[in-house]
Amino acid sequence: MAQQKRPRRLRRLAAQPSRLLGLLLLASGWAVIGAAMVLYGAGNGIFSIAKGALPLIWFGPDRYASIMGRLARPNQIAQAMAPTLGALLLSAGGVDFTLSVLAVLGVVNIGLALLLRRGM
Repeated sequence: MAQQKRPRRLRRLAAQPSRLLGLLLLASGWAVIGAAMVLYGAGNGIFSIAKGALPLIWFGPDRYASIMGRLARPNQIAQAMAPTLGALLLSAGGVDFTLSVLAVLGVVNIGLALLLRRGM
């Protein structure tokens, strides 16, 4: 019976490449990178749970759907526009220009996050 479970576990593990990669990096001596991947995955899981549970606790079931829709709207719009805007940037300025724009947007994002933190 233990031999039957082992292949099933291996198949389940192989079906999740990022988890497998993290475990392989941990086993190969790249412990920092592997640990970072595992911690990122754990944090992402906690974030997804909190993102759904906290608005329900804070605003109650009556307003939950409308609040969640309002919270999701900017992200959904950005995800919908990203491929088109990325293609336009690539065709207008090339790879270096596109990467520069993305780097600037990343720095702006960090600045906005720091402003939010300062206001708290």
